[in-house]
Amino acid sequence: MAPNEPNWKATVTDKPKKPLLVDVAELRLAAHQVAIKATMAAGAAEKGFNAIESHEAGWIGDSKKALVTAVKELRSHSGKLTGELTKDSHLMVAAANKYSGTEASNSAHNRSAASGLNLEH
Repeated sequence: MAPNEPNWKATVTDKPKKPLLVDVAELRLAAHQVAIKATMAAGAAEKGFNAIESHEAGWIGDSKKALVTAVKELRSHSGKLTGELTKDSHLMVAAANKYSGTEASNSAHNRSAASGLNLEH
């Protein structure tokens, strides 16, 4: 076995007894809530950063440089986090749209297939 190869083997088990059901409205609502939280977090972080920066005037020399650097790093990390949350929200909406389209397509296919079935055997 190669060093990077997993020591387990994927196997297929029984098929699920029920089809996967996705509540598209709930998925879209969750995406919206994630987007709202990302916006709220970004706003709260920025307010905090601004408060810290408003007190920079009392700092001098290396201490001030360290404070400025720390705030800059925190602002960067905060931006990355809220950016990832926003991206996740968009991915959730895309998934909801995909599930919705698949559902509509399957429903149309099932209606057209059912009209040709003869169940009276």
